[in-house]
Amino acid sequence: MENKDKPAFPIGIPGDHYSRTGVTKLEFFACNAPTDIPGWFKHTPPDIKIIPQPIWHEIKIQSDRDIIDMWIEVGGELPNHLKWFSDQYKAHNDSYTAFHHADNVAKYFQWRRYYAEQLLKELEK
Repeated sequence: MENKDKPAFPIGIPGDHYSRTGVTKLEFFACNAPTDIPGWFKHTPPDIKIIPQPIWHEIKIQSDRDIIDMWIEVGGELPNHLKWFSDQYKAHNDSYTAFHHADNVAKYFQWRRYYAEQLLKELEK
């Protein structure tokens, strides 16, 4: 059994087989990782694509561009002929939000595991 898989608080007689109940050392150290993630820590981002924003500057009719400008600033409903724009805009914002949420989650948990693994390596020296 590797050190990381041994119980953090073993139950049993020294030299005897430890109980497999409770958290492992790796889990225990990961739970106690500092909450402030150092700036030097690089994580693997999630594989979620951000849908590009619709390019409203390419709309040829000036009045439609003005309507979109107003909609971006104030909100509300777009006319039916511009509904495609609000759908694409929402899809972009939803994908952007989903990516950044998943990225923050990935960074948080990858940091905790990295911290625990490094601590175990130091303790095994």
